[in-house]
Amino acid sequence: MNNTANPYKGTPIALQVVDNTLTVWLSSPTGDSTDSHRFTIQCLTVRQAYALAKVWQDTWGIDPRYCPQQETSQDDCDPHGIPRPLIPMRSDF
Repeated sequence: MNNTANPYKGTPIALQVVDNTLTVWLSSPTGDSTDSHRFTIQCLTVRQAYALAKVWQDTWGIDPRYCPQQETSQDDCDPHGIPRPLIPMRSDF
């Protein structure tokens, strides 16, 4: 779904990741720029927040200029170079 050609009021227009929190910025539901909205989604990991941001970007067709780009991190892989899961696994079962 790409809403960039004909955006609806209250459409997601930008995304921001800070630590493990995704913030979704929405356009004004009234069309006035003074009452835009935003909400946050608390994720388990930074990697999960970036993955969720990518889902929002792809679903709503959000302009990539207004979306976070994940930086490569050693924390994304285990010591053998295998990518870690998006949700931390419990090792105490």
